[in-house]
Amino acid sequence: MITSLRSSHLVAFATAVSLFTALPASGNQIDKQSRNDIPDAASANNAEIMTVTSTGSSTNGQWQKVGEAQLKVLFWDVYLAKLFTPDGDFESASAGIEHPLRLHLTYFLDIEGEKLAEETEKQWRKMDFEHPENADFIEKLSAVFPDLEEQDSLAIETSSKGEARLFHNQELIYEFAPSVQVDQFLAIWLSDRSTRPKLMKQLTGQAQ
Repeated sequence: MITSLRSSHLVAFATAVSLFTALPASGNQIDKQSRNDIPDAASANNAEIMTVTSTGSSTNGQWQKVGEAQLKVLFWDVYLAKLFTPDGDFESASAGIEHPLRLHLTYFLDIEGEKLAEETEKQWRKMDFEHPENADFIEKLSAVFPDLEEQDSLAIETSSKGEARLFHNQELIYEFAPSVQVDQFLAIWLSDRSTRPKLMKQLTGQAQ
C-alpha cells in the first residue's frame, strides 16, 4: 500500500472496508534478489533516501507528480515511491490526509504480502496510532496484499471522499471505504508523523 508498504517504510497504502476478492500473485523467484522480510531502518543511519526531481506529470494525464524518492536500506534498494495529486501539490499534516491522491510504489525486492501487513502494523506502533479497528484492518491487509516480486508495483488511489482503490501491477485488486485506517496507512509515507521524515519530504515536494 491504504492511500501512505520496506525497509523502514512500508512499506502501505480501511476498516469499514468493503473488500472484494484479492488476486493471488505468482510465485516465480528465479535469479532475483529475494527477501521474505523487510529491512528495518527507522533511523537515518540505516536508511538512505535518494533525492530525485519533484516535478512532472503522471502517464495518464489525470495526475500531476508531487515528488518521488527511492528508499535504500543497507545493501538493498527497497522501492521507488511516487506521489501524484490532481494539481501536483500536497500539504502534509500530523492529522488527516489530503485527498484525492495516488501513491505508487515499485519494489526492488521479493516481499511476501503478509510481511507488508506486519510492517504496516509496526509503523503504526511507532507512530502511536491507536484505534479499536486497527487489528481487523491489519488482518484484512494480510489477506489482500499480494506476494511481490522484483519490479512489481503497488498503488493506492483515493477519491476526494477518501475512498481508496488498491492496484497490483496496474490491476485493481481491492476497494476500501473511507476510514481512519486508510489515512493511517497513507500517513506512513505522507504525514508529519512519519518515521521517515526525509522520505516524506521528498514525496510531498518539501525537499529541494
